[in-house]
Amino acid sequence: MYFYIQPAATFDYPSLSLDDYVQLHRLLRQERQAAMYHAQQQRRIQRALYNLEVMTELYRRRQEEERAIRAYYEQKERQRQELIRQQQLAQQQQQQQRYLAALEEHYMNCYYPQKHQEPFAHHSTFYQESEPEEEEDEDDNEDVRTQQLAALVKLIFGTQDETTRHEEPAHDVPLYKESQFGEVKQQAPFEAKHNEVKHEEPETTMEKAKPYGDMALDDTETKDTNLDSTNDPMEEDLDDEMASADEDVPSLIEPTENIKGLVSEILDASVENHSDFSVFPEEDPVKLAKYEALSRIEQELKDIQQKHEKHILGNTLDFPLSSDGRPLSPDALTATTANNREFLGYEDEIMKVLLKLDTIESDGDEDIRNERKNLVKQAEGLLGTLDEYKQREWERVSSASEDEDAL
Repeated sequence: MYFYIQPAATFDYPSLSLDDYVQLHRLLRQERQAAMYHAQQQRRIQRALYNLEVMTELYRRRQEEERAIRAYYEQKERQRQELIRQQQLAQQQQQQQRYLAALEEHYMNCYYPQKHQEPFAHHSTFYQESEPEEEEDEDDNEDVRTQQLAALVKLIFGTQDETTRHEEPAHDVPLYKESQFGEVKQQAPFEAKHNEVKHEEPETTMEKAKPYGDMALDDTETKDTNLDSTNDPMEEDLDDEMASADEDVPSLIEPTENIKGLVSEILDASVENHSDFSVFPEEDPVKLAKYEALSRIEQELKDIQQKHEKHILGNTLDFPLSSDGRPLSPDALTATTANNREFLGYEDEIMKVLLKLDTIESDGDEDIRNERKNLVKQAEGLLGTLDEYKQREWERVSSASEDEDAL
């Protein structure tokens, strides 16, 4: 049995013209450009996110630096307040000692001589007023005698009335009691007058001592004013400290960049270069932020050294003096003069650099560790130079004060 196999149908394809090929090539090129543009947008977004991470890390690091610097200044402020408090306590103690010395001198000048002269004044006033007392005693004795004689006559002639005896029992006293009562009467005015003399003596002595006491008080007041008017070095340093504290404190560091500035910087950086999308950095954003911070701190340290070191190390420093006229320790340098303020400002700027370096951790990266170590050595070297200069200035001031004491 035979089967018939029908051959496949043949189609006549029309041939493509040149315009068709050109249009096809144009479409392929547009698709390729769209794919490249999409890839560029993706790379741009990735770069923007990467830069945002770097800028965020830089912003966080600068905030850490600012917190460290703020803590340093707060510690310095606490130390300054403690120093001011100690100076105020010392000043109060000195003032109390001056007042006590003035009071003791006033007592020795006024009351001590009067205390030793009071017995003699007592005897003199006693002898002066004894004569009128004797005359008054004689008058009292005569009155007592007349009363005794009248009572004796009444008893002899029996003219004493019983009613009066009951109403006035005091008149029935025997003669010996009347005589004793008379003696008491004689002694009473004498003692009363003696007590009056005693009470009058301190008043007279105090009245006599009043002008001298006023003069002594005036002397003590003038002495206190003279003592207060004298130039106490601790008081001057305290006043200078308070005056320097009232001044406007400059900002600790430059204000950190805000988010808008970071975003604008990221967009500007992404728009500038379009050809380097193929070379995308593979570094960690935290590590790049550390490198950027180290380079910034290095430049800052160079600027500080060039700005201050030449003329600061040629100025003279003034140290606060103690109560005996000698300078205190070199660490007690205060911002009392322009040279001292400039010196302490230079020292604070170096300390701020060290605080910024303390916020950078190497995290096992040798390059960051070595760079940080070199910058720390440079900053510590500058601080060592300042300490040596401060020690030399303190020795100069100490030797000058010793020479003045010797003269």
